Amino acid sequence: MDVAFKFRQDSNMYWATGVSEPDFHAVLDCNTGELVLVAPELPDSHKIWVGHVPSVDEIAIKYGADRVERTVDDALKRVLKLHPRGTTVHYCRPLNGVESVFSDRVVDKYEVDDESVLEVLSALRELKSDLEVQCLAHANLLSGQAHVELMRQVRGGMREYQLEALFVRETMDSGLLQLGYPVIVGSGPNSAVLHYAAGARAIGDRDLVLVDAGAEHRCFTADITRTFPADGRFSGLARDVYQTVLDMQELALASIEPGGDWSDLNDAVAALMFQRLKDIGVIGRGVSEEELLQAKAQRLFMPHNLGHHLGLDVHDVSSTGLVPEELRPGQVVTVEPGIYFIPALLEKAMSGANPMDDDTPIPSFLNEDMVRQGMALVGGVRIEDNVHVTDFGMVNLTRTPKTIAEIEGLRD
Repeated sequence: MDVAFKFRQDSNMYWATGVSEPDFHAVLDCNTGELVLVAPELPDSHKIWVGHVPSVDEIAIKYGADRVERTVDDALKRVLKLHPRGTTVHYCRPLNGVESVFSDRVVDKYEVDDESVLEVLSALRELKSDLEVQCLAHANLLSGQAHVELMRQVRGGMREYQLEALFVRETMDSGLLQLGYPVIVGSGPNSAVLHYAAGARAIGDRDLVLVDAGAEHRCFTADITRTFPADGRFSGLARDVYQTVLDMQELALASIEPGGDWSDLNDAVAALMFQRLKDIGVIGRGVSEEELLQAKAQRLFMPHNLGHHLGLDVHDVSSTGLVPEELRPGQVVTVEPGIYFIPALLEKAMSGANPMDDDTPIPSFLNEDMVRQGMALVGGVRIEDNVHVTDFGMVNLTRTPKTIAEIEGLRD
């Protein structure tokens, strides 16, 4: 195939080297700190079709490498000749052109480890430096401005993909040239589909529209979700559900502090959700929040976690996985509560079964009439901000309007 698609560097490679070009490798001497980059040797025809071909010296200066080689073999030979037999060679994954080196020259003399590097990089990437936080804040600022334009310009009759196109245009106009992940635009019932890709559905005049979208700055991505009415005005059940989700998020944001337990925060947000859904009438009053938490009934309305790590990847890595355990200064996490009326879950629950875990009994607590109204009139609501955990609490990197008054005011 002679089509060149837009390149996005592997996040670990970018984090470690700053290189954002295809077919590069890196060899790092952990004892001396020497960085040897392996850059592909491009043919002269590249100058005709693509442009300037940098020399090895230009590449070294651009990325701060100590040396640039043309093959992985040459790079490994240069580094390994300085180390005695038995030295451990760590690598991330089998690389093109490196297998012969491992089998012929490395395995017999050196220990080879293909697991530790990814574990170490995941731990190192968990806590963001000030510069990394600035990149995330910049991505948030410009992605958030694009969300505002969607809230201002949405109208009944537009197609979901038109809002996607508007987001891409706004972020590219502002200098963010790469999306962090495919844009989610779900209107009406599609807003209850958690990872719904923007489709061709015509947005109804009274629909809620859920947009989950973020663009990258220097490969660091924003991850923002806003839910808003197509006609610019919240009303009825949709207004009550939206305010409930906003209150859930405000509770979570107010509770974020270093040392905080993420699981406890999830439970506190779920308890508030149960209380408010009782007030609205979606849940009957004959069951306690404790019973609902014990049955994990929150998964009927919010099947996902309260949030995840964020950074070079939209679901970023850490020493404990994609979801935080204990909050630590330097982490950047999303806070994204939601309430969704998902037929596949709620129809089964209303029939008496537990759609999430057949081994856990679930109490009969749903008001069927209100649930069906939610399916027809609401769909799903999610509000998502990106938060930097600090020594003293947190800083919210997302400043995009989200209160009912703010969203409605954009159309006044």
